[in-house]
Parts: sequence; C-alpha cells; structure tokens
Amino acid sequence: MKVFFLWRQVILTKAWALCHDRKGEFGVGSILSIAVALIVSAFVLVPGMRTLADTIIKGMGTWWANTISGNIFPTT
Repeated sequence: MKVFFLWRQVILTKAWALCHDRKGEFGVGSILSIAVALIVSAFVLVPGMRTLADTIIKGMGTWWANTISGNIFPTT
C-alpha cells in the first residue's frame, strides 16, 4: 500500500512540475491556446448554427400549420 502512495506522490509531483514551470509559460500558453480555439470555433460554428436555427424554425412553422392547426384544432 505504501508503494501505491509513493508512486502516486511521484506522479503528482512530476505532473505538477510539467504544468507549472518556473516562468509559468505552460499555463499561459494553454490559456492562450484555449482562447484562440474558442474564437476560431465561434467564427466557424455560428454561421452554421444560424442556418440550422432557420431550418428548424421553418420546419416548426410548417408542422404547426399542417398538423396542429390543420388537424388537431381545425377552425372550420
């Protein structure tokens, strides 16, 4: 059991050392990389999401007019 805790401590120490070097370059680089990825994905995904939303809204309008208003609640 002691061996497990010893290896756990060694692994955690090495992982911490990799993530936090003396100048903090790894942390800053990671944050900047995540920010760039989010910005680029927003420019790529937002136009596609708008098209998808338009398609869904048009489909819901057709469904409402043909199924709900026409069949379930007819006005005649």
